[in-house]
Amino acid sequence: MCFFAGIRRPFLDPDCHSRWTTQKGAAQCRDAHDDGAGIPYLRFDSEAIEAFLGYRGWLEPTIRSDELPSALTEHLSKYRGLVARLALICHLASGGVGPVPATAVTMALQWARYLEAHARRAYGSLMVDSGESARTIWRRIEKGDLRDGFTERDIYGRGWANLHKGSRLSDGLKLLVECDWLAVHTRQTGGRPSVVYNINPKALGRLAGAA
Repeated sequence: MCFFAGIRRPFLDPDCHSRWTTQKGAAQCRDAHDDGAGIPYLRFDSEAIEAFLGYRGWLEPTIRSDELPSALTEHLSKYRGLVARLALICHLASGGVGPVPATAVTMALQWARYLEAHARRAYGSLMVDSGESARTIWRRIEKGDLRDGFTERDIYGRGWANLHKGSRLSDGLKLLVECDWLAVHTRQTGGRPSVVYNINPKALGRLAGAA
């Protein structure tokens, strides 16, 4: 198992260190540091740190954006440690000695992107229930992305994640109406009537007060 102290030093647990010592020999161990508890570690070099920080600069806003299903967000949050572990593995597997270089981080990022693509397909195939859809809609309302008197087209026309045209979106809106967070009425437009949703100001005020 690997841990972080900031971003500088991926760790090896004792079992991993035994295998490393046995398989790679003393040459790779000579530059390993010791944290005082007998756990050896290697640091990222300066270029590796920059590459890793660049990835974190993309990852952190992504998992905090409320754009993803909660299950996928939780999955991707583990990539903070995954990339460091993969970089260490790539470094040692390539016979590297000393600090973990940027080339190992690059290989780790390629693996991470490959795994992320599979994860997005896997989680995307899961059914998003009406509660998840309702929560996603309400977050958009709280952000001001949806104004009072919005329509279903205003939502799916923006191409937001998990809010595509279909039964899931309709079920989410229906749940918000049932909970009295939204009110729905039909607006005559001279052509086909339009279904309009009004936001309950008391619901917004109650949540704002709770925050």
